[in-house]
Order: sequence, then structure tokens, then C-alpha cells
Amino acid sequence: MPLDELKRLRGLLGNDYNNYARALDSSAIMAYLTEKKDTLYVNKKLAKFLGITFTKKYTGNPLVDSIALDDVSRYKQITSASFKDGVFYEVEYRLKCFDGKYRWIKEQGIPVIFRGDSTYKGYLVVCEDYNEKKKIEIQLQTSEERYRRLFETARDGILLLNSETGQIT
Repeated sequence: MPLDELKRLRGLLGNDYNNYARALDSSAIMAYLTEKKDTLYVNKKLAKFLGITFTKKYTGNPLVDSIALDDVSRYKQITSASFKDGVFYEVEYRLKCFDGKYRWIKEQGIPVIFRGDSTYKGYLVVCEDYNEKKKIEIQLQTSEERYRRLFETARDGILLLNSETGQIT
């Protein structure tokens, strides 16, 4: 979800926590709300994705326990720095979902203000199932690396020709 859309959503929902909870449960996105280091709310779509039931405030972040071990330190580094400064963040990681399989997630968080005062209190966090896009991205990188090695190690000259124009590219 682009940053401007997150800001627009934040503007529509105002400072009322209950507005966020109602809107997130009726939306098609996976999302949760935090206040400082505690998770206040996980919407139904994200809870179903994780295979959990979320009924009350959770000390910490319930997603962290489901993040692939190789991704946890980077996740914590990015989110901790953002939470400290109260700024937008974006992070990708592998998350274990309800079926026990890991899927790539793109998480974006934007600071929110609850209870009507003007101080930053927590985050509206949106999670996108990014698995298919990430697989394609990894395959493309692998292919590029393989062909780059081929060109760099070739002993013969390689000439690239545009098939439509016949020009050397």
C-alpha cells in the first residue's frame, strides 16, 4: 500500500482507536495496531492468515514469533528505529502462516495518534502477502546473475543484436 494511501486512511480514521478496529476488520487488507511496544489489535484477516485468535492486548508483537529466524534481527532493527523516531517504515520478511509454510510479507507502518492528544502513540501496520512477487524477483535476480557470469567469463566475443532493427545493442 503506497504511503499516500496509508496517510489518507489515517486521516479518515482520526484519533479514535475503535474507528481503526472497525475499519480494519471490514477491509481486505491484513493489518494490526500497536501502541509503543504492545500490539493493541490484529484484524480478522491477519489473525486468520497466522492461524491465531486475537482477543486482547498483547505485550510485544505476536508476529515476531512467526518470522523466519534469518529475518528477525533485520525486522527488529528497522521497526525499533522507526518506532523510536515515530516515522514510516517498510520491511520485507518471511512469516510462518497457519499452514506452517513461510510466505514473504511486505510490512508498512505509519505512526498514529490515539486518544485525541497530539503525541505519537503507536502504528497502523499493513501487511501484504508478497510471496509470489518475491519468488519472481528472486528468480529474476538468479537469472541475471547467471547471465552476467556467462558474459564476464566468456572467452569468445559476444555480440548482442536487435532482432527487429538488425542493429548492435
